[in-house]
Amino acid sequence: MFCLFIGILFVYLWYIKYDNMEQYKEIPFSENYLVSNLGNVKSKRYNKPLKGFVNNSGYKRVQIGSSKNKHFIHRLVAETFLKKEFSKEFVNHKDGNKLNNSVDNLEWVTRSENDLHAFRNDLRKSRKGENHHNSKLTLSQVEEIKNLLSKNYNCTYIAEKYNVHRRTISDIKNKKTWK
Repeated sequence: MFCLFIGILFVYLWYIKYDNMEQYKEIPFSENYLVSNLGNVKSKRYNKPLKGFVNNSGYKRVQIGSSKNKHFIHRLVAETFLKKEFSKEFVNHKDGNKLNNSVDNLEWVTRSENDLHAFRNDLRKSRKGENHHNSKLTLSQVEEIKNLLSKNYNCTYIAEKYNVHRRTISDIKNKKTWK
């Protein structure tokens, strides 16, 4: 009985080790470089890992060969290890960690699926109020406008005063914006 237990334990431990083992495959467009299922890239010629760098957006990139093209490691892993669906052009990090380029953490998605994942997991914040890129007014100006509206000032008059379209004032008045 004890030998059976040891045998099962041995097989289980071997399976875990094999399952978590790093496996390298040739990068589809470059026969001189390999990428692993854990997100490491190495040269076939020198059998050395490439260091790469983290760009301003937080993604790890690597330069392959003498070309000046720098490649996103997560895309290399996905293109090498994951089956790509026809309409899915983006690679999503399931856990939201841009540096976790393990094949288990990556999936092909559409742009809308990628955006939705980012918002649902607080990886990207929606910009509201004066932080919105199209905002023409500050919070204090909107408070002044609401005060003028409560005193029954004309929307056109207020719009001219703040140099915005009359519709902007109307939307504030009707609580479509700046709620």
